[in-house]
Amino acid sequence: MRGGFKLSFRSRCGMDCNEVAQQFGGGGHKAAAGAFLEGTHDDVQGRVLPVVREALAAALA
Repeated sequence: MRGGFKLSFRSRCGMDCNEVAQQFGGGGHKAAAGAFLEGTHDDVQGRVLPVVREALAAALA
């Protein structure tokens, strides 16, 4: 087993955390959601940060 990371998303700015979490096989609510991703820290960070940045940019536009 490679290991992985529990992801927890929270937002008060209008970003839909559930939509973000669903992209990684997770889910939840608009203001709070989560997921679990297998991989190394660098791998998971490289996959998650671009998605979160895009979602934040859309929410703040």
